[in-house]
Amino acid sequence: MIFVMMADDAFSPWVDLALEALAISNPNQRVLIYDLSDQPSLRLAEAANQHAGAEVIYWPPGRWLSPVWVNTACFEFFWPHWPLKEELKRIGRLIRWKCFGKKKDGWILDKNEALHRRRHFVRIICQKPEIIWHALESCCEDITFVDADAIVLDRLNTMPVPDVCCAFTVVSREDLRVGIDTGCDYSEETPFSAINAGVMFFRRDLPREFIDEWWREIERVHHSLTEQTALACLLWRVDPELFQLASQAAGTTQWSLGLASGRRIAFSLLPCSIYNHYRLSTSPDVQENVKVIHFVGGWKHSKNWEAVNRLCAMLFERQKEFHK
Repeated sequence: MIFVMMADDAFSPWVDLALEALAISNPNQRVLIYDLSDQPSLRLAEAANQHAGAEVIYWPPGRWLSPVWVNTACFEFFWPHWPLKEELKRIGRLIRWKCFGKKKDGWILDKNEALHRRRHFVRIICQKPEIIWHALESCCEDITFVDADAIVLDRLNTMPVPDVCCAFTVVSREDLRVGIDTGCDYSEETPFSAINAGVMFFRRDLPREFIDEWWREIERVHHSLTEQTALACLLWRVDPELFQLASQAAGTTQWSLGLASGRRIAFSLLPCSIYNHYRLSTSPDVQENVKVIHFVGGWKHSKNWEAVNRLCAMLFERQKEFHK
């Protein structure tokens, strides 16, 4: 089992943190870091040099696959029904920035610039299927894919469920959403909050056909959480109640997905509360059975970086004691 993550130069502090965690929980285990920067990142290379078994693979923009619809998605697609209140707030913030030179992460000051950043983000997350396949094909080992802001706290050296091709993490029952997402301008019903694609497991013999079908869903499903919602839609074909049943289960659940060729593959759904814990607070309340924590959303704002480091430092000390 090897670890695979992807990041660009701006995400290098998160890679540093992720590698520090892996050095404690999974020492000497191989880690592939796919560099999605415009030019090879020196900071990512330096981070890899500090971790035994880490390797950077440059994955330049010229190599990226991108769904056609992203290039034509407009501001209103990502921020539908932009109200007058938000426009007045944007203008006020723009004036404050012009006058005082200060702004917060997440502020939209220029709509064109915000649209450019969001399209770029979507293109980045769309690289997951092909990067996963590249890692499987080139290494011939089972892989654990983790987002760079997902911190592994426990040993993950085997597939978490035997006899499955892949495993994904299903969100908690209270976070499960199936329907039309009003957060973007897409009118189709989807399981838009069902799995979190920040932690995924794949066996070395995963058929290429699964990756191809995932990509076809990325092209078909025009959603702002592109690769994640597309993957959820692909799995959703198995059973309309799939995620409701899985999110209520205490442990893992196993299912069988039929591919276009008629071939079937087994997959598991694992609880996010253990394998991809994203409900974090600044207090040290992470249960000892949690294997991976994931800093989603506002945690990546610069104002929260100190809190991230404090929480991780506490957890790393706990893991050092555990692994003595």
